[in-house]
Amino acid sequence: MTSSFFPDNLQVRSFEVGVLHLHPSLHGLKIAQLTDIHFNDHRLFVKGASDAVLRAAVEAVERESVDLVTLTGDYVDLWPEAVTVLADRWLSKLTSKYGTVAILGNHDYQRPHSQRTVLEAFQSVGIRTLVNQRAEPVNEWLEVMGVGDFWKDYHPEQIMCPLSDPSTTDKKDDDQEEEEEEEKDGEAEVEAKSAEEEAGVYRRTRLVLTHNPDSSLHLNQWGADLMLAGHTHGGHLRRAWNSIMPRRKNNPDVVPKCQLGYDWVHVPRIGDVADYERPAIPLYVCRGLDYVPMSPAEVAIFTLVPGEQGEQVVREVPPS
Repeated sequence: MTSSFFPDNLQVRSFEVGVLHLHPSLHGLKIAQLTDIHFNDHRLFVKGASDAVLRAAVEAVERESVDLVTLTGDYVDLWPEAVTVLADRWLSKLTSKYGTVAILGNHDYQRPHSQRTVLEAFQSVGIRTLVNQRAEPVNEWLEVMGVGDFWKDYHPEQIMCPLSDPSTTDKKDDDQEEEEEEEKDGEAEVEAKSAEEEAGVYRRTRLVLTHNPDSSLHLNQWGADLMLAGHTHGGHLRRAWNSIMPRRKNNPDVVPKCQLGYDWVHVPRIGDVADYERPAIPLYVCRGLDYVPMSPAEVAIFTLVPGEQGEQVVREVPPS
């Protein structure tokens, strides 16, 4: 059933994210986020993401020509075996230059065998799942930190460390050098450039994937350039939860905006990283693909662009 109360449509939101000291190899890198699918393959009264929404999500990722797909948890509910159908029917069709990386959410631990079932299904279709692990799916200039679920398997200290300092390195990559050699062969005169023009100051970009946005006020002690989370379903489930557990409203260990909504949250840096170039870390809390009243399913797209101090970090790109 499709209605304004139970929408069965998909919204694609696109953003440019300004990253300080972004290496040229990452300029324009496009990252997709899908989350909170809760797939049941029509087995339970809990609806979960429909095939129509999943088809639209796969088509959106293909249409956007993304470089990397990220999945941020809650793929199944009480019937974890449904993940095999989800992986084969839909997730295996996600197209990107550098593949798909995933983390787990609290619902992916709901049954004793849920975690193992999800991990095996994802591995069978080539999805790399990070459980308190890091990866470099693109190159050495982008590190992806996959944090275990905040309630079930949260051990970020196993992988997190302070952000690296910016360093000076040659701007040219191998492809650029080959192109320049070809130009030299065809041109009699090549313009000389100074060492300052040839060299740039760059830092490894850090993308943190965490299912529960409440974890951001713990993860910020290590710093990040971008955090992605889900879990809140556009705020609807959090509002209900807060009516039952009002003590969460004044809990200093959660991000106030994350309790009630979604979208961008600016997480303050703390400790040694408090004064590190920018005072806050951009965290995006995606609505996800589950079937939730009055909340359209969402795929989020992030394009990394070079950032400058003092300028707006995030800019929403209107649909074309």
